[in-house]
Formats: sequence, C-alpha cells, structure tokens
Amino acid sequence: MSRGFDGQHPSDGEALVKNLLAWLAAPSTGTFGGFKPPPAQAENKQPGLYAIDWDSVQLPPRRVPNTYRGLLGMRSSLSSGADSPEQMIAAAKEAGYDFAAFGEELAKLTPGKLERLARLCQEQSGERFQVFAGFTYETATGALMLTFGRNLF
Repeated sequence: MSRGFDGQHPSDGEALVKNLLAWLAAPSTGTFGGFKPPPAQAENKQPGLYAIDWDSVQLPPRRVPNTYRGLLGMRSSLSSGADSPEQMIAAAKEAGYDFAAFGEELAKLTPGKLERLARLCQEQSGERFQVFAGFTYETATGALMLTFGRNLF
C-alpha cells in the first residue's frame, strides 16, 4: 500500500487508512467499548397490550356518515358486574354512544335473567340509541365468544 499500485510510484494510502482508523477510534480510546445503550425500559409482559384510562378518552366527532360508536361486552349485576342494567344503559347514553351490547357471563345467567335483560333492552332502544342483550361463553378450545342481538332464543 505504501509502494503504490505499480510498485514504482509511492503512495500515502497506508498512512491514510491508519489516520482514518485512529480518527474513528478516538472517541473510545482508553475505555472499553464506548457505546452507551439507552436506559432500559420496563418489560411489557404482553406486547401490544396496554392499559387505557377509558374515563379520559374523548371520542372524535364523526367524519363519515352512517358510522356509529358503541360499547360491547357490558356486564351488569345480572352476572358478574356491579351496576344494574338500567344504570349501565343510562351511563352509555350519557357517554354519547349510539349503541351498546351486554356481554353477561352465560354461566351466571338464568333463563329468567336473560329474558329480563332482553325485555329491558327492547324497551330502552329507540331512534337515537340501540341496546342489545348478549352473553359471553368460553369454547372447548378456550376462546371467549360474545353473542348479542335482538333474538337470542
């Protein structure tokens, strides 16, 4: 490299490469490594899933006609929830939803409770707000399914 390409004309290529490598290595000279990784973040145990504070969520205005905002999977005191179905329907209306669907735990429902819920949903539905009776159940493979609608029987 110092003798040149043809061996007759001297070259400064070797000196250039040595100087270049010295210049590149200067920031870490005298220390092992030199790379400083960013601070470690807490590991997310379920990638892609994050807790959302639903009380602070502001729904954007509608930009496309015939789009509806709804709430799926409400659980009332008929199965495993704390509030009555009437309270949950009133809260969904107050929050500005266009529709809501219950997702009561099927294992905790009786036929009478399901009939009461279906009747209540029919009474509370109107021109501007629809509410549907529904339930959740687990399949043999462990998948959680939600079924809701007007005709559940």
